[in-house]
Amino acid sequence: MAESFDILKDVSVTCSYLGDVLFKLTLEELALPKIEMGMEEFSSAGGGGHGIEVSTGELLKLEASFKLLGEHSILTKAFGVRTNWLYNGVLEDDQTSEVKGTYGTMTCTLGRLEPEAKNRSGLHHHDYGLMDFRAFERKQDDLDYTLYKWDFYNDILIIGGNDLRATRRAITG
Repeated sequence: MAESFDILKDVSVTCSYLGDVLFKLTLEELALPKIEMGMEEFSSAGGGGHGIEVSTGELLKLEASFKLLGEHSILTKAFGVRTNWLYNGVLEDDQTSEVKGTYGTMTCTLGRLEPEAKNRSGLHHHDYGLMDFRAFERKQDDLDYTLYKWDFYNDILIIGGNDLRATRRAITG
């Protein structure tokens, strides 16, 4: 049997600061934060010039973005405000067409509003950048664990259901 994968479809985004405004029909693109561990290069004395990378145990900064069709002036109200952004969507299996939900929250700041140039052949878009992350959580309906959760204030880092900082929190209280 060939490898199957899920395709994200029917996604929507909303911002708690803007109340009941839902961005769904005009949402062209959603880029969730890239999860990347910090690394430092290390080479020992007499190591022959070859070094290794050593994990710092910390994540690199998170950033997400979304693209909307047209102009959405209401989003300027949320610019520079740290608030909760929520997304949800449908994951569809590419082979069986079975669907399941995916959803998440991002506590961050809308820090970039970037209009694209309007031309005669295409529709006008705006890119929006979410920065200044303090928390990010991602879940999936078919999983009995949290796919990903990071919370700066509570020192939580869970990936694939594994709490990578549980021991550290237990030691430091």
